[in-house]
Amino acid sequence: MPQDSAKVILIPRFFYGWYMVAIAYLSLFLTASASTTLSVLIPTMSADLGWSVSTLVGASSIGVAIGAVIGPWIGRLVDQRGPRLLMAVSIFTLGLVCAQTGAVTEPWQLYLGFGVIGGICRTGSMYIGPGALLANWFLRKRATASGFAALGPPSCSIVIPAFTTMTMAAFGWRGSWFVYGAVCMLLFAPPVALFVRHRPEALGLLPDGAAAPITMPGSGQPPSGAAPEDDWTLRETLRSRGFWLLAVSMALIGLLPNTIFVLHFSTFKAQGLPESVAAGCVAVSGLPQVVSRIFVWTPLVGRLGVRRGLFAWSGLILVGGLLWA
Repeated sequence: MPQDSAKVILIPRFFYGWYMVAIAYLSLFLTASASTTLSVLIPTMSADLGWSVSTLVGASSIGVAIGAVIGPWIGRLVDQRGPRLLMAVSIFTLGLVCAQTGAVTEPWQLYLGFGVIGGICRTGSMYIGPGALLANWFLRKRATASGFAALGPPSCSIVIPAFTTMTMAAFGWRGSWFVYGAVCMLLFAPPVALFVRHRPEALGLLPDGAAAPITMPGSGQPPSGAAPEDDWTLRETLRSRGFWLLAVSMALIGLLPNTIFVLHFSTFKAQGLPESVAAGCVAVSGLPQVVSRIFVWTPLVGRLGVRRGLFAWSGLILVGGLLWA
């Protein structure tokens, strides 16, 4: 009697996709920590090297510009090869760049390392890699998964300022960069290389951890239970008005927070506050972000959709920017 070539695999009790959420969280946390570390070290680096604050902040600006230019090519690489190698290499190289930042003596070294190379790495490990990873593993629960992963940047605002001030007190500002670089290379890059999987089908699973039986390749049928999605070509996407509205909105949304956060610590320090107190102020400002992303933005975007969620988000950022000014 012929046997069916399809194999049914039982769904594990704990969906492996949530490990991908944890890795995306760590990647976002780590990548945002590079800018937070720079923010905390700007006053000390400026005094020691004799460089202006604008010279130091210029490295961060170069990184953002480089990311905007190189992003489409990195995205195509992720489509072809998956996010695993890209994220691991980006995080490891970011660690090397941060260690090199601790040895700079000329502005061009900072711009080439932290600005150009670091900008490429941060694009892969923060903006493209985690997003592609979660998009492959989640459909119906994508907003929830993305919301938890997005806790990475505000979490770093709580943890990294105090960590950086402690390492700076113990090893100086150059030592702080070396410590951060070692953490990237030794503690963060290996889990990404070992545990990231491009798609759930590689483990015989379905997006969202669907409980339906899985039809494995070889039966001539696509995996069952997966919700269909629109698949646009690059040309169709570039001709879409919605794409450009989204791109411009995300650029404007990211402009104000990045400008404020990189000078956050310096602003408190300029008020005469000790470094420990300034670090505490930055940490306190990160707490509302963590709480709002869990209890406000994640359920709100899941209920209202991305378009209305972005509209509300950009409106609040505009109000906050006016109050800051």
